[in-house]
Amino acid sequence: MAGGATGTFKPIARPCAELKLDGVGLTVSSVTATEKILGYQVTDEKVIVTFVEPIPADKEASVTV
Repeated sequence: MAGGATGTFKPIARPCAELKLDGVGLTVSSVTATEKILGYQVTDEKVIVTFVEPIPADKEASVTV
């Protein structure tokens, strides 16, 4: 079975250069976002998304895994 999930977030107090998501037991084939992604890493426990430029505080963005 395959699927995807999209999460929307907004940094609160400071810009967000990297987003860490829980990813226990996931097989990730792609990550997309509303902001440009420099790259992503998948570990046994996390999906780590690094953005080209930090997302400013109070700017809404979405990531799809």
